[in-house]
Formats: sequence, C-alpha cells, structure tokens
Amino acid sequence: MKLSTKKISIIFIISGFLLFSLSGTISALSKKYKITTEKANIYLEPSDSSPVIEVLDKDTVLMSASPRKFRKVWNYVYFKTEDSGKTKAGYVNDDSIIKITTTTNVITIQTQK
Repeated sequence: MKLSTKKISIIFIISGFLLFSLSGTISALSKKYKITTEKANIYLEPSDSSPVIEVLDKDTVLMSASPRKFRKVWNYVYFKTEDSGKTKAGYVNDDSIIKITTTTNVITIQTQK
C-alpha cells in the first residue's frame, strides 16, 4: 500500500498537534505543590463559595492537574485521600501552597588511564 504525499502530510500534522497538546499536560503533571497552612480546603470549583470536597493537612504533597491557573489564583490539583487512598482532583488557592522545586544531581564519572 502506497501512501500519497498528502496523506503523509496529514498524518504528520495530526501527530504534531497531538504531541503539542499533550506537552502541557505532561509538564503539568511534573509540578508538585506542598500545603503550607495548617489546613487547606480543596474545592469542587475554583471559588471560595464552591463546596469543599476535602480538607488536607500541612505538608501534604499535591500534583498539578493543569498547566494553567484558573481565575489567576486557583490551581487544579490531584491528591490522595487519607481514608481510602484514592486519587481525587480539586482546586486549591495559591495562599495555601508553595511549589516544590526539584533539583537533579549530576555525577561525573571518570575513568583512570
């Protein structure tokens, strides 16, 4: 089966679009946050008037679920519940968290002559 140049071009365009659209999601999942307040409310929607779905303790680690903030101060995050250990998602305000930065240690190995 021989593919025409037009079909190959369409396949590359679709592949590029999928790769581009997934790159934001992949980078979002690599961001981690830690709760800095004694208790942090996790909301169903990005609003203080939204129902609270979970209250998490200080130093709980959260994973980013979105590469962008909502309404400038709300982060969509994943977290594990203490009761069942299941992963849930919700919104947390910037005032309750800090971003955890990770560093990579580089080790140089040299051979002896």
